Amino acid sequence: MTRSLEIVSDIRVKPKGRPRFHRGIAFTDSKTREFESTVRQLFKGLCKEPFEGPIEVSFVAYMARPKKTDFPYPPRGDVDNLFKSVADAANEILWEDDSQIVRMVSEKKWSDSDGFFIKIVEKEML
Repeated sequence: MTRSLEIVSDIRVKPKGRPRFHRGIAFTDSKTREFESTVRQLFKGLCKEPFEGPIEVSFVAYMARPKKTDFPYPPRGDVDNLFKSVADAANEILWEDDSQIVRMVSEKKWSDSDGFFIKIVEKEML
């Protein structure tokens, strides 16, 4: 039987911030660290053991549509950076490491409210 997990959250997704450097050492900005910590706490309550082996991930970032916008799509954040902040928070909780992802579908959409959806499906080893 194939293991899977679906999570729906009302947490507003923040794109992964660019690494900052100080005296040759890279670090993650405080806003990204705070977001990842919040998401990590959510994931800890929903997943008892991380997925092992190859996995397939579907991710949707929902963004509240402002009353006035000329954009047909949400302009805030590159979809890969939106996913990266959630993926890094999921390491060692939903999966051992995001390098296990062998297939990924990511998108961002207008919605009535902010949040995200993530689905993880265990893939059979070849």
